[in-house]
Amino acid sequence: MAEFVGLAIEVVKCVAEPIKRQFNYLCCFNANIQNLRDEATKLDDAKVGVEGQVAAARRNNEVIVPQVETWFDNVNKIQEDHMSGIQPEIQNMKSGCLSIKSRFSLSRKATKMAEKMKKLQDERSGEISHPAPPASMASIPVGQTYELESRKHFEEDIMATLREEKVSMMGIFGMGGVGKTTMAKKIMSRASKAGGEGLFDEIVMVVVSQPVDMLRIQKEIAELLGLELKVESVSARAHELRKRLMNAKSILIILDDLWGKLNLEDLGIPDQRDLKDCTILLTSRNRDVFSAMNIEKTFQMKILNDEEAWSLFKEKVGARVDDPSLLPTAHEIVQECNGLPLALVTVGVALKDKIDKSIWENAVHELKSCHPEDIQDFLAHVYNPLKLSYDLLESENAKLIFLMCCLFPEDNYIRIYDLSLYAWGLRMFEGITSLQAMRNKVQASVSTLKSRSLLLHGPLDEYTKMHDIVRDVGIYIATKKELMDPNLNWPREESNYNVTWISLFHQQLADKFTLPGGSVFPNLRFFRIQGPYSPNRHSLLIRVAHSELSVYDNFFESVRNLHVLSIHHYVLRSLPHTIQLLENIRTLIFYGCESLEDISVVGELTSLEILYCDDCDSIKELPVEIGRLNKLKLLHFSYCRSLSRIAAGVISSLTTLEELTLMESFSNWEWGGSEGKNAALCEINSLSNLTTLKIHIMDDSLAAEQIHLSSNLVEFSVEIGLGELNLESYGREMSLYFEKEVIIGDWIHQLLRTTERLHLEGEGSSKLLPFLPECQRLKWLRVQDSKLTRLTAFPLLEFLNLWYIDSLEEIHKGPISSESFNNLSYIKIMNCRSLRSLFSCAMENNYLLRLKSLTIWSCPMLEQVMFRDIGQNSRDHHPVIFPELEELSLSNLPMLTNLCKGIDNIDQFPALNRMEIKKCPSLKSLVSGAVEDHGNDDSLHLICKPEAAFGRLEYLTIDGYDSICSIWCDKIPIDFFTRLVDLTVCNCGNIKSLFSLSIARNLINLIRLRIKSCGEMVKVIEGEDVERSSFIKLKVLRLEKLPKLKVFCEWRCVLELPSLREVYISECPEMERFSFGSLTTPNLKDISIEREDISDYTKDLNDALFGGNFLHLEILFGSD
Repeated sequence: MAEFVGLAIEVVKCVAEPIKRQFNYLCCFNANIQNLRDEATKLDDAKVGVEGQVAAARRNNEVIVPQVETWFDNVNKIQEDHMSGIQPEIQNMKSGCLSIKSRFSLSRKATKMAEKMKKLQDERSGEISHPAPPASMASIPVGQTYELESRKHFEEDIMATLREEKVSMMGIFGMGGVGKTTMAKKIMSRASKAGGEGLFDEIVMVVVSQPVDMLRIQKEIAELLGLELKVESVSARAHELRKRLMNAKSILIILDDLWGKLNLEDLGIPDQRDLKDCTILLTSRNRDVFSAMNIEKTFQMKILNDEEAWSLFKEKVGARVDDPSLLPTAHEIVQECNGLPLALVTVGVALKDKIDKSIWENAVHELKSCHPEDIQDFLAHVYNPLKLSYDLLESENAKLIFLMCCLFPEDNYIRIYDLSLYAWGLRMFEGITSLQAMRNKVQASVSTLKSRSLLLHGPLDEYTKMHDIVRDVGIYIATKKELMDPNLNWPREESNYNVTWISLFHQQLADKFTLPGGSVFPNLRFFRIQGPYSPNRHSLLIRVAHSELSVYDNFFESVRNLHVLSIHHYVLRSLPHTIQLLENIRTLIFYGCESLEDISVVGELTSLEILYCDDCDSIKELPVEIGRLNKLKLLHFSYCRSLSRIAAGVISSLTTLEELTLMESFSNWEWGGSEGKNAALCEINSLSNLTTLKIHIMDDSLAAEQIHLSSNLVEFSVEIGLGELNLESYGREMSLYFEKEVIIGDWIHQLLRTTERLHLEGEGSSKLLPFLPECQRLKWLRVQDSKLTRLTAFPLLEFLNLWYIDSLEEIHKGPISSESFNNLSYIKIMNCRSLRSLFSCAMENNYLLRLKSLTIWSCPMLEQVMFRDIGQNSRDHHPVIFPELEELSLSNLPMLTNLCKGIDNIDQFPALNRMEIKKCPSLKSLVSGAVEDHGNDDSLHLICKPEAAFGRLEYLTIDGYDSICSIWCDKIPIDFFTRLVDLTVCNCGNIKSLFSLSIARNLINLIRLRIKSCGEMVKVIEGEDVERSSFIKLKVLRLEKLPKLKVFCEWRCVLELPSLREVYISECPEMERFSFGSLTTPNLKDISIEREDISDYTKDLNDALFGGNFLHLEILFGSD
């Protein structure tokens, strides 16, 4: 009996919970419906948060993990089910009574859906992204090169040697200026995996130069490899580099500009016997360097022959060289340049605009003159040509700027802004009374020097660079003028104490260096000392070691006439009180002096006009003594992140100030009259000469402060609140984040009228929206989380970003003139839930002619991008052309049916290079009339009109078309396929194959193919048997979540995949073979297979694939 009771109790327990759950469906109907609403809101918030994290990760060039994409797919699906499935039932519920059965069913659906939504929220707690592949895997821009026959043969010889895979070390040698570095960069580009022949998975190139700085070289190699070095010593870093290189698949290391034997193992590059997949390419002026390093394979880069030298010179000079009166002289000049490209280019550019024959004849005389006897041998052959280019500069100031660039380390990027600070302190340009005018003069001089090939272009417009040979000649010229002593190294009795400029680099000095006293430099006007640095992808200069600098008390007694003092990247713990002896100092710069804290003594330098502190993180206060600098024109304290206090009254005391920059540092401005400890924002009212203002104001209520800005203000960056804006991209920019409504002062409106870049965020920013029509100088606009309903036309606008704006139904409605939005190049719209179209207009001609990129994501109500209303009985027969559109990305737009509604002829995309269409099930065609022409044939007609121009489309993603049976229709121009480089097809549930035989034959440039989540796909390629076929350039193949896929290719033929290197197969349980014919894959290296029953794959997938028809195969089961 007890057993029976126990059994009964267990049975009751088992059925009680299900009964209770079913009962709750009826009794808790309203609670279940409300719970669904709550979970839907939470999931929507979670999605918005993740989208923000994804956007932030992409801004940092990080790679989004695949799980995030899957999560978004699941969220979009359940949201679609909610909106189109259960939500209408809930709405219908309000209109009448529901039966008990209907209430039960609806309540049950709501509960199940709420549980799924909660589960999705819980799932999104992992990582969003991971760092992008290192720079060693990126494509490399080569810049301008000259296609000369001898150089082509030379390049091919090196490439052929690299392809042999037998030579592990090789060297290029030749005289300075012959083009070794340019050739190394071309080899780097051609051999790379990204955009080249793919000979190496990773390539790094580092300049060695002299003197050899092992720490810098190691740092640069590590950064290019994506390796973070957490150790300081050379030996410890070498150990870390060695481990990283031993794990590399295949790598090319280029070490440029060697001057002597370099011990590679000390650097961290293992012995070639231990590192089989590593090739080393070196360049040097001296062949003996290679002999000392036992490098057997060398290539001598010779000077150009007469024909090529003439061709290069003529290209630089232009058609004037054919003038019969100049032709003989021109040939003499070319002969004197001795076939050296650097000399030919610099002299040719210098003579380009010269008409006077006497100038040409003088050039011959100068080139034939004997070079100085004391010049170094390696400079002798280029001295005369470069000295001539220098002498032909009309401006003495341009000559001084040229010589000033020699003060920077070899291969250093030179910031033009720094040159202007130095030029101001040295009074280089007569008659200049403002810093802005000085910058303009310096910029003009730099442009002149670039045009004469005496300076090179930097990575950004704000930077320039100097060829090391040009720099060496410049140093020689400056030395002869007693401007500088390149051999200065204290203490040295033979140093020239009459020099005007001194620039010291950490390579010349000990890690702990003290500026000595005792020696007198009566003429010294400029002193610069720079600690260790390294190029970096985020900033052009960063510290690689903490070198310490001390200053003897009597040092400043020896340099009393100093006008410019610039200290970079040194641990400078304090400033001696004797710095106040610098009675003539005008420019004082501390850059990256992270330990510098107390700068109160600077207040004694009453002649100071520029005080520039950047990245000095220990400075906590701008003391009251700074207010004594009554001649100060520039005050710059940016990226001084500990700076939290500026003494009250300091700013208002600096009445001569022209430029005030406090970005990423002080933001604790206070109200005027508050008697606080910090500077009041209204102190800016005292700065009547202000031309530049860059500040961050944390307290958004200060927008109401009464500020009277200088009428001279031409450049500003004003950030209020917590808004995020990468400033310094435009001359006039604002970031305004108002979480709640605040009072807006007139000074904000004044700045808005002239701002070029504007970021508005938060509900409080809605108060500024009516003022937007007056912002007619806008070039960049981002509005986020605001109540925007419509935009006016902005004729100068280039970038438009609209994020999370639920009130927006249309960006612009009404007539659009040819000038309106005419400069718009980039549009990005995200999560605008009420948006139905971007533009609605009555207009006969094209607009958006300069649009380069169009991105629209997650706008569930969007029906068309543009709507043209031209009359009920009228049709527009003018073709709409997007002549510059390069990127088109449309994602999660369930209602989108047209790009342009009311337009018959939209069929021209001549520049479109990248197209991504995801989760847009109603969008069946981009070109007009395509769907109507074909009727309902279950094919996708995105690109199918023969006359449509898609002349450059290389990257294509199609995702989320469950209703179609074919991606391609039969009217797609066949040459469209010949251009495809990267193709991704996902979530097309009804397609059974991807390519026909005729299409596959034309995929001659396809490099990457990815197919995912196509549930009905049985084969990738279908068609009749042929004897032989090939995908010549296919390198990467990914097949994922294809449950019915049986074979990649059903042809019985020889399938050639000569470039295939990576194959990834995941969740393809029915796949038994790759192809039914033989397979050739000579370069296949990596196969990654994910399947629960891995053993089935070891042989049965395809004997040809796994039977050894490839080299260096690694089967990585269960990995990505």
